[in-house]
Amino acid sequence: MASQTAETDATRTLELLGQIESLGGSAGYQKDPAAFASLVAEVDPLNSQPLEKAIGEIEKDVGALPPIDGESSSSVELAKEGIIKMEALEKKDPEAAQGQRALQVLQGIELLGGSVGFQEYISNSVAPEGIVAESVNTFNLQANSDEWSTCTATGIIAAGFVATSLTIWADGHNSTGVAWGLGLGFGGFAGVFHHAPWHVLKSGTNKFYIEAVGGQSAVRFTLNGERVGTLVSANLGALVTTGSEGKFDWK
Repeated sequence: MASQTAETDATRTLELLGQIESLGGSAGYQKDPAAFASLVAEVDPLNSQPLEKAIGEIEKDVGALPPIDGESSSSVELAKEGIIKMEALEKKDPEAAQGQRALQVLQGIELLGGSVGFQEYISNSVAPEGIVAESVNTFNLQANSDEWSTCTATGIIAAGFVATSLTIWADGHNSTGVAWGLGLGFGGFAGVFHHAPWHVLKSGTNKFYIEAVGGQSAVRFTLNGERVGTLVSANLGALVTTGSEGKFDWK
């Protein structure tokens, strides 16, 4: 049944991507948002999900983390600030807020290669159980690297039908990426981020892989095929149902 459901979801996603591309993608949306009216609800990764619960989830996750050298409050406060801004725009102008989110996802879908990229993703997907075990083990093995650092990271994830939007704050840096793969609505999380030096992370577009099974979860970052970071979070496992992958540019 699960396989049948996945096939149905993939078929519907390809149908939606075809419709989006026939309308001109993000450029077409900017010219004529009304033409996308029937698609926005499925494209929008938030789509009326409550925002305030994400702050409580982040605070709960942070409280359960092991002690980490350095200051963790910055990432927490930046995440709260980002969520509050989203909530304020949602209350002031829901249509404009949804328009911003839809455009961001459409641009992210194009970065991922559109319908061709999605077909490659579903053809190359690896069973999530194996991916998670490898990610967590690699995180442990790399913990002794002299060049790598460890910090608290916070984030929000918003999963729409077509794609999942991921925003992360860590050590004064942040970014938002879009990934293929389904999740469970909107939520916040915090975790331990073990990573290469920031000048390495910011030297090019990272690929990221969201991997979650049975409460275990990790976001693995690679650059030019080399691993540059792993973020391990408990609550992320409750927000993502399948392995997902996308692209990320740190700021």
